[in-house]
Amino acid sequence: MSRLKNAYRLLALAGVLTAIAWGCSTDSPTAPRQTPAPPPTGAPTSLRVTISANPPAIVVDDELNSGNESSTIKVRVVDRTTGNPLPDGTLVEVSTSQGSFSLSAFVQSVGVALANGEAFLTLFGGGPPTPLGVATVGANLRGTRATVQVPIDILVADFFTNNPEDNFSVRFHDDSRGNPTRFRWDFGDGTGNSLQNPIHIFEGPGTYVVQFTVSKTVAGVEFSDRTTMNITISEPPVEEPPP
Repeated sequence: MSRLKNAYRLLALAGVLTAIAWGCSTDSPTAPRQTPAPPPTGAPTSLRVTISANPPAIVVDDELNSGNESSTIKVRVVDRTTGNPLPDGTLVEVSTSQGSFSLSAFVQSVGVALANGEAFLTLFGGGPPTPLGVATVGANLRGTRATVQVPIDILVADFFTNNPEDNFSVRFHDDSRGNPTRFRWDFGDGTGNSLQNPIHIFEGPGTYVVQFTVSKTVAGVEFSDRTTMNITISEPPVEEPPP
């Protein structure tokens, strides 16, 4: 009889253990639902920052000290993973090594807000005295940075003339500022010249519109400027025979 009771006890204990094991199994319909751990929040976004300048260079006039010449700086930032723009109002730090982002003050670093992933601001050549050189303009957001080079220089085409030989022959003198390295003359009569200080003989009297273009390259960017002048060629005076 004692052995029979012990057998019943063992069977009952086995049933309890089986029920506990079944309830704890993830395959059991009565087991609590298993949910994955939520992904970590605040993970950094991979950014793609680009910056460009239009025009790619600023030409200033040091004699006028205007500093009004400018270039439009465009910054674009997108999520590199999704390709989507960042939320509107996201601030991007933009700085420059030359020039200024303001005409009323000397400002070389600003925070600009993105709209649809883009931001625009104006880089001025600077106030008097105009700083010259190559401006490195950089956009920085959360450690991701992009830069663009914007040369700031002087180039003003100018010239004067005189008549060393006769009224049909004119000597042209380059009087430009900014140290140009290339010259192009259009004498208004269908001919031209690439010398810095040429002599040109016009075929006859008349008024000729002379165009003078100077250019140079700074940091891989072409600078050019042009000016015009009306040159009037008169008939030589008729010499009266002696009485």
